[in-house]
Amino acid sequence: MAKLDKVHSLVSKDSAESLLIQPASGVEWTIHNIYHSKGASIFKVEGAVEVEIDTATGSGSWSGFFFHVTNDSYLKITANEASCIVGYDGVITKEAT
Repeated sequence: MAKLDKVHSLVSKDSAESLLIQPASGVEWTIHNIYHSKGASIFKVEGAVEVEIDTATGSGSWSGFFFHVTNDSYLKITANEASCIVGYDGVITKEAT
């Protein structure tokens, strides 16, 4: 994948399961939209430190953001209900060298 290519995922997760938005080492992404079909929480993770950014009930999205993620500093989307579809889209802003 090349710089400015789109990155995206859409998967089903059970309650307490998570989707990591984490590129490979040396790669950086900017995530613009995160989707959820049921209740979900979004966390920023850096090493052993994890900060909850927001929790939502029902279906919805966090749209129009500029979340910068790397292999060491990434996002985690956790389903708060069974059979929750979660996903994201964004662009590659730095390729591995």
